[in-house]
Amino acid sequence: MGLDIIEFVMAVEERFEISIPDEDAEKLATPGDLTDYIFRKVHHADQSTCLSQRAFHLLRRAWMTKLHTPRKKFLLDTRIENLVPHENRKSLWADLGRGIGAIHWPSLERPPALIAALLLLTIASFVGIFFWAGGSLGFGSPMPLFLGLAGCCAIAWMVAVTTRPLKTVIPSRFEHMKDLVEYIVARNTQLVKADLRKWTREEVWCVVRDLVIEQTGVHDFTEKSHFVKDIGMD
Repeated sequence: MGLDIIEFVMAVEERFEISIPDEDAEKLATPGDLTDYIFRKVHHADQSTCLSQRAFHLLRRAWMTKLHTPRKKFLLDTRIENLVPHENRKSLWADLGRGIGAIHWPSLERPPALIAALLLLTIASFVGIFFWAGGSLGFGSPMPLFLGLAGCCAIAWMVAVTTRPLKTVIPSRFEHMKDLVEYIVARNTQLVKADLRKWTREEVWCVVRDLVIEQTGVHDFTEKSHFVKDIGMD
């Protein structure tokens, strides 16, 4: 199994509190196969609930409470960027995660322009230290290379720490509210499911689907899609 599939299987095992031996995992070619396999292993529930709907309502209540967002503006296709003010965004975003009781919550990112500038700074620091230490493009002492790498790593760490307050950009994979709903179902199932010990097949599929989306970023697939050929897992 490739690294992507191994990480995905581990996420599934953690979410459903089951163990999937390697020999079984290798036989699960599609999300439908995996859903059936999990459903055979968990306790069955008599009544199904829509986990995505519960996640949506949970998030909507948090937005209405914390940010006073009008109910009619909170839709699955609404851009998250438009629902979280830029002013005090870092603290507001953290408050929203705490407000719903999320154990896992997406981290904000640095602006793309800042990331590009930091990358150039890191590269420039390496080049500068390398030549300052007497390095050359031809074969020579490895010391300038080691010093350049050490200095590069030190500067990268310092700028990463000092620019943390500038992490105010909503991650691109969470463009719309429906993306955050899928994340809640996949990573915070305990918030939307009353009894984690009992599952219907529909609920199992719902979580499997959202775990696939979270791990791969692929949305266009069905229960019959092949993990490797159609979804692109290695």
